[in-house]
Formats: sequence, structure tokens, C-alpha cells
Amino acid sequence: MLGYAEATGDIFAVQDADDLSMPDRLERAVQAFERDPKLDVFCHGLYVNMWMPTFLCMLREYRKNPRIDVDTLLKQQTLNGAVIFRRKVLEKKPLRMKTQYAYDWMMHLDWVLSGFKYKLEDRGLYEYVRQENSLSARNERSGDRHKSLLQMSKILKEEYKKEFKPLDWEL
Repeated sequence: MLGYAEATGDIFAVQDADDLSMPDRLERAVQAFERDPKLDVFCHGLYVNMWMPTFLCMLREYRKNPRIDVDTLLKQQTLNGAVIFRRKVLEKKPLRMKTQYAYDWMMHLDWVLSGFKYKLEDRGLYEYVRQENSLSARNERSGDRHKSLLQMSKILKEEYKKEFKPLDWEL
């Protein structure tokens, strides 16, 4: 959160410390924002690199972002957290610290339900690395992500009158 508060630019790009951006990721996003001044959020596909301990190797899988569909997004996290967006989006709908272990899912629900304009590009512009001891994996094992999902359920019901029922977690 401190990074957003200290930043002076109009466009923010999210990236985890252990992930990689393709060389043209930022350029393509800036071009999209320049072509469409009403565009709020630029999403793109990504490659997921997961360590497979059974086979002692990395598995690389391409995942594209599907179309924006609120009903689907209420059931599963279809949009990734590696997004590029305008400052005004965060000013109108800040990230919710109560959902910190699923902040990116809540972020997209807030933004989609608030009517922000998205552009989805079916191109892998990001490498997401998932390892056995990555922060995401540890948060799932500890139950912290589940607690964040419960917070999301409460927020969505109270603020948007929406039922949040993820397909892959029991609430």
C-alpha cells in the first residue's frame, strides 16, 4: 500500500517480486491507455510456472483472461492480479486490507461491480512463479486465504448484495 501512496504517476503496474514481465508489457499497456482515454484497467494473459516436486521440474502453462463476467468472477478467480490500471481506479475503489490474502480477487470484483472499463488482451505478458514455499502457497496452507475469502463474502453481501460462493473453497 505504501508504494501506491508514494507513487506520482497516473498508471500503476502490479508485479510480485519473484515474477517477470515480458519486455513489451508496459509498452502495450501504455499504448492501450493512449488509444482509449476512458480505459481504466488493462489485463493480459500470463504464464504460470509451478514447481512439480513429483517430477522435479517446472510446469509452464498459459492462462488467458476470459471475458469480464460478474457471475463467473463471484465463483472463481478468473482475472489475474498482474494488472495495469489508472490511479483514479484506486482512488475510487482502494484495495481492501481485510482481504489481503485474496486482495486481487476482491480488487477485480470491486472494480467490475463499480463499472470500470477493462481491456483484455489475449497475450502472455507476465510470468507468474508459484513454488511450494511461495507466499501464496503458505497463505493457503495456513488458512489465511480462507479468512480473506470470508471477509470478501461479507463485503460483497453488505455492499453489493451479492452472494460470493467460490467453486474451489467452502465458506
